[in-house]
Amino acid sequence: IDYSNGLSAKANVYWTEVFKILIKEDKIKDRNIVTNLLQSLLNNWKKPHLDWHVRLLELFQPTKDELIENQSTLFSILGTGQPSLINYAIRSIKSIIKHNQFDNEAFLNNLPIIFSNEKAVKSILEALDMICLLYTSPSPRDRTRYRMPSSA
Repeated sequence: IDYSNGLSAKANVYWTEVFKILIKEDKIKDRNIVTNLLQSLLNNWKKPHLDWHVRLLELFQPTKDELIENQSTLFSILGTGQPSLINYAIRSIKSIIKHNQFDNEAFLNNLPIIFSNEKAVKSILEALDMICLLYTSPSPRDRTRYRMPSSA
């Protein structure tokens, strides 16, 4: 298939509209599509294809519970090196960081890789704010304790 004439972009627009209609009419009942789309972001596909999957995820508006269930995938997306994917992952992680099932340790273990990506400055700044939030706010599991490790 020759994509030089913009066929791929036109197909993405068409299928995005199809998904909008299906979502609006509540025709897609299986929410596993959220998990599958998140996992697809880990594939070594071209940027336009991956960006289209991000747009689809945004159309499906994953719930906080869906994001918590898939937080390990979100953490893995941080290592893709793709700024648009990293931005999406950081936005999603930010929305669940206060959830009582959020895995602080896994997040902090996966986060350093984005600091070497000079094209992810916005995500790096967001991540720094999130680290401050983790260490200065009460733990959602135990509101009487702060998250700062005792060794700090």
